[in-house]
Amino acid sequence: MASKQKIIVSFAQKIGIMDVDYMADTAHRLKAQRALIFYHERPHKNVIKLSSEKNVELIKSPDPRQEIKNIHKRFSKDTYEVIVKNLEDLRATMMDVG
Repeated sequence: MASKQKIIVSFAQKIGIMDVDYMADTAHRLKAQRALIFYHERPHKNVIKLSSEKNVELIKSPDPRQEIKNIHKRFSKDTYEVIVKNLEDLRATMMDVG
C-alpha cells in the first residue's frame, strides 16, 4: 500500500512570522505535501510574503475549527493523513519554556 499524503493544518486568531516558520519547518520535517493556516485577522504583508516563499497556504476563515472539520471530511482517510497543529497552544508552550 502506498504511503498517505500528509496535510498539516493549523489555526490562530492572528498569525505572525514565527507561526509561518513553524508550519514550514513542521511540513518539511514530516514530509507533508501541504501546510495550511486558517486565520481570523488578516496578517501583516511580511507574513503573507513569507508564507508564499515557504509554501504555507494562508486561508481567511471566520471559523477555523469548522474549516478543519471540513478538511477531514474532504480528504479521504485512506489517501491523506491530516495533522492538526494549534498555533495558539504552541505559543503558550513556548512562553512557558522561557
